[in-house]
Amino acid sequence: MSAITSTQPIQDDYLDPQNKIEMKKMKDHMRKRIIHHMKNTLGTEDINFTGKLTDSIHMVTENNVSMIVVDSPYGYIIEYGMAPGNKVNFDALKYWVSKKLGIPDENLMDVTYKIYNKILNKGLKPKWFIKKALKKFIGQSSVATVRAPRKPQGSKFARKFKKAMKKLNRKLTKAIKTISSTTKKGNKNLNKVNRYYKKMRRYK
Repeated sequence: MSAITSTQPIQDDYLDPQNKIEMKKMKDHMRKRIIHHMKNTLGTEDINFTGKLTDSIHMVTENNVSMIVVDSPYGYIIEYGMAPGNKVNFDALKYWVSKKLGIPDENLMDVTYKIYNKILNKGLKPKWFIKKALKKFIGQSSVATVRAPRKPQGSKFARKFKKAMKKLNRKLTKAIKTISSTTKKGNKNLNKVNRYYKKMRRYK
């Protein structure tokens, strides 16, 4: 048993029998979905070409704890990878090279040694098939939130320019009102002068 994901035990003493049945169905459904994602993540990758890794994934319940168990001895290595300097089973690797790569017997040992030494020197990269499966499950189970679109604010320069234009517009409006007022007063005084001028012409 090389890799396990589990849910914490839930105290269900307060539940009636029908609710306990529904709780069990919910747990089983969650585990089946996670296993489905695990198998899809593994797919037909080289490490899983025999299907033994996929077949080793199953559900277990102990002491009210729901678990997903990977019985394959390579499950841990495939999930977390392997650092350089660690040795793999040579016979198992040779079998993999023969069946997966189709290497003929006369070249089988040579190719197997090359792959063996590469793993010894560079290690194996993690596949994270359990982690990816959990992320997919959580992503599909989460509730999407809808937010109203925000009004574009524009650049900082654009905001400053807009503010400056508003200020300038206020000043221009005030100046126009002042000029208009002054013009009206000037016209009024001019009208007075014209009236006095007309009166003076009468006496000539």
